[in-house]
Amino acid sequence: MTFYHPKYYAELRRLRKLQAASDKLKAEATSNKRQATEVASDKHQATSDSKKDSKSTRDKQQAS
Repeated sequence: MTFYHPKYYAELRRLRKLQAASDKLKAEATSNKRQATEVASDKHQATSDSKKDSKSTRDKQQAS
C-alpha cells in the first residue's frame, strides 16, 4: 500500500470541488440554452399559427 502525505488528499478534495462546481456551471449553461431555444421556437410557432389563421380567414372570405 502506498502512503500519501495528508496534503495530497487535501489537494485532491480541492480539485474535486472545483470539478464539481465546473460541471454544475456547464449543466446550468446547457439548461439555459435549451430554455432559450424553447422560448424562441414557441414564438416562431405562434407566428406561423397566426399566418395559418389569417390564410384560412382569407380562404373563407373568398369562398363566400
